[in-house]
Amino acid sequence: MNDTLATIIDLLLVLGATLRLTRLAVVDDLGVWWLQDPITRWAVSREGSTVTYEDGSYAADPDRGWRNKLAEGTTCGFCIGFWIGCLVIGSWLIASHTDTLTFAWRIGALAFTLNYLAGHISGRMD
Repeated sequence: MNDTLATIIDLLLVLGATLRLTRLAVVDDLGVWWLQDPITRWAVSREGSTVTYEDGSYAADPDRGWRNKLAEGTTCGFCIGFWIGCLVIGSWLIASHTDTLTFAWRIGALAFTLNYLAGHISGRMD
């Protein structure tokens, strides 16, 4: 495969992996359990919160300090998607130094990309 085609495919994998990881962090239950809830609890324990919902749950109030702003950012696809995209690009650049790492990175990115596409396609079929 020539270098230009490989780069185009890698960039498509960067896009797909970024889309899936952003959705995982912002929308999926695992992202809420592993990312949003712990960061929100940490922010609220340090800076307090004034946002409480009817079900008794609470959210960080971004007007209360930088920790609460960070917690609020974990619910924003644009906000967290930028940072996830930077991490995916960084991992691609690091992996590109050896053939073995490049192959492993492509397999991982392909798995995330296929999962994202399959989820959206099956969602449209229902």
